[in-house]
Amino acid sequence: MLKSISWTDYFTAVAILAAIWYGIIALAFYRKEISDFLKGKYKFPIRKKANPAEVETNEDNKEDHSFEELEGIVTDIRHSILEEAGNKANKDELLTQLMNRLANYGGLRQPAFRVALNNFIIQYGESICGVAFSEEELDEAWETLPR
Repeated sequence: MLKSISWTDYFTAVAILAAIWYGIIALAFYRKEISDFLKGKYKFPIRKKANPAEVETNEDNKEDHSFEELEGIVTDIRHSILEEAGNKANKDELLTQLMNRLANYGGLRQPAFRVALNNFIIQYGESICGVAFSEEELDEAWETLPR
């Protein structure tokens, strides 16, 4: 008997049974939406795209500190402070230069940007200048900056 059923017949039967099964599930869980759709009342939810002209405000400082700004600051710190100082700068000099550069950067009040900046300074301060900073030292320095 099984020899008389071809693979085409088998897959057709499976597809029909699967369609019936998913139809029953759709009716059971989405009956109202289906009837509204057939009557023309249902509106598909549409996500609003963020308008690039709109700037989200931060509750702390009412400014938008973007990743592009962070990348620019990181690049500036690497080239103008760390690479210029090289191995001849000590920790205090570097920390003073970093504090002067970051005095007006409001992104330090945002935890994600602060952690990213700290990690960058810890990693590249060690590899470029041979100066080991700790996260606690950097956080203390950032807390002393004027808001």
